[in-house]
Amino acid sequence: MSDYADQTTLKQDEETRRRFLDALRKSQWLSKPDMDAYQRRLLERVVRHAHAETDYYRQALSVLFTDHGSIDWRRWQDVPVLNRETVQAKSERLFARSVPQPVGQPTEIRTSGSTGRPIRILWDRLAAMACHMLDARFYDWHGIETGRSLAIVKSFPKGAHAFPKGSRSSGWHASSREAAVFQLNTLTATVEQQIEWLDDCRPDYLTSYPSNLLEIARTIGSRQGRALGLKACFSFGETVSDDMRSIVENVLGAPLLDRYGSTEVGQISAQCHASSRHHVSMENVYLEILDEDGRSAQPGEPGRVVVTGFYQYSMPFIRYDVGDYAILSAQQCSCGRNLDQIERIVGRARSLFRFNDGSSKFPFIKLREILEVLPHRQLQIAQTDLDRVEVRYVPETPDQLVDEAALTRLLRQNLHPSLTAVPIACEAIDRSASGKFFDYLCELDQP
Repeated sequence: MSDYADQTTLKQDEETRRRFLDALRKSQWLSKPDMDAYQRRLLERVVRHAHAETDYYRQALSVLFTDHGSIDWRRWQDVPVLNRETVQAKSERLFARSVPQPVGQPTEIRTSGSTGRPIRILWDRLAAMACHMLDARFYDWHGIETGRSLAIVKSFPKGAHAFPKGSRSSGWHASSREAAVFQLNTLTATVEQQIEWLDDCRPDYLTSYPSNLLEIARTIGSRQGRALGLKACFSFGETVSDDMRSIVENVLGAPLLDRYGSTEVGQISAQCHASSRHHVSMENVYLEILDEDGRSAQPGEPGRVVVTGFYQYSMPFIRYDVGDYAILSAQQCSCGRNLDQIERIVGRARSLFRFNDGSSKFPFIKLREILEVLPHRQLQIAQTDLDRVEVRYVPETPDQLVDEAALTRLLRQNLHPSLTAVPIACEAIDRSASGKFFDYLCELDQP
């Protein structure tokens, strides 16, 4: 099967989008050997380009090239992993001097991400089209009608899309430019106000952070939640736990559909219609899950998410550590696609708890168990010392009492026997610079 860049120059028209989407609809059924070969072609193209056109990769990728100019793929894991700090410090060394004609003019993006540390990114039009068409395939999987209305509830620059009106425009996907899109800024609206706004605009679909969808579901109640008439909820930017999914779907009466990606490379994976597992967007990225020694983690074991984008030519991202941990699945999906699967996206590296015996663990406690011990409207569990965890919560009632002993037992049973819980009542718990919320946060100095 030909790659997109071989078929056509980049023109933002219906025919180009149709051909790209048709290619993605075929490639998802490729056999593993054919997909491996397909990825290798895309990988070699971006590697050769980056080595020739950027100062940073001229050195970083030199380990791959033989004296005759061929690539020794056996040395792939000798290529240094790129992290966010390097991108911040050396962004201009990552910029390409020239790009292939089909890539199109890049757009510069400045993003702080969830860290609050800004970086410069050049985003190619070809990469943008790849992600738009991967979204279209995702909508295909789940029977989403892009001609229906969508509400987007997230953080925007201060003052934009403010409550009570928010904003209304049209065309939330290239295939349906007349479909209504409503937007509301979470920085300007409480959960109760968001519900009021949703009740007024009555969208068919709702996009928001998983934590915000959970807050909406826990506040609105199932009768009013189902009365909104939502056909699906789209989540992004945070991890989705099974109990979170169960609450949102039961209260709102709509499936919770998740996608995973990064600003640097776009879509990395998307939830299958046959399960809650994600299929890797193998036509867009080469994904590696690495253990702490930098080797490939086994399926079922958590590891760092390291990606190479196939369509980022103005600013290539090769072996880029996005700062997350995930677990690959060894199962064959019942949908029949051969795309690799992610069993679970575990969370950000900053969520990893470390203990005084040298062990570490990604924390997780079922919401039901926490609510039995500590009723709350909002909750964050933050490790402040090797044996101390602050349980920050917004109480259900002003005079709410806390059983500290029961809370400590819960943490010791689920996380580590050395922990002591310190409950701290809050009026509200702030989100990160990008609007995301961390249920678990390690505030220890990074090793």
